[in-house]
Amino acid sequence: MKSNLFFPYLTRQELSQYHNRNGSFYADYTSNYERIAQDCLKRCVYCDATERECGGDNFSLDHFRPRKVFAEKFDGVLVTHPYNLYLSCQKCNVLKSSEWYGCVNTSDGFSYINNRGFIDRFKHKSEDYFLVNSDGEIVCSNPLGPTNYMIKKLYLNRPNRIFLRKKRIIENRIKEIKETINTLSNSIMNDFEMHLISSDFALERINKIRDIQNILLSL
Repeated sequence: MKSNLFFPYLTRQELSQYHNRNGSFYADYTSNYERIAQDCLKRCVYCDATERECGGDNFSLDHFRPRKVFAEKFDGVLVTHPYNLYLSCQKCNVLKSSEWYGCVNTSDGFSYINNRGFIDRFKHKSEDYFLVNSDGEIVCSNPLGPTNYMIKKLYLNRPNRIFLRKKRIIENRIKEIKETINTLSNSIMNDFEMHLISSDFALERINKIRDIQNILLSL
């Protein structure tokens, strides 16, 4: 399913936005939680659930390049660097843990190799690797990437997440139907005012539209 309904493309704020008053990074990486949450559109970068869908509580900040692997590298900058912090629901964060199959020789190298590792949501477009089908399941569309590994490792198609995605699909369809109904209603009224249809015909059509609206409201 190709739309912004799932896994929208993510971008970072300018690095200066994460600095404290002294022009350096906060020693406590959680101080940048709100900025990082905004970067990630308040969605888990792995399963795409939103904070609102999960009760509104704050998610976790995941060290994309794991702290356990990179703490002693590059003067430890990746421990607090905001560009290495990704918003993650608690479940995905725990499941990902300190797993890392990507590059360890640079601070921003490749994040997967031989179908193992993780898609970097700030570098990779999700549609190049997977899609969400009409049943709410994440399905691999690129066998050369790490999608199947991620699905298994992070249990991305766990029942609760499939439910949330299906609910999002249904709500979006209802929204589209309502917009279509409003367009039809406005068209009917316009035709009536232009004397292109009779009042009886316009009333008949409006009543049918109201019947459809009542069905939608009962869902």
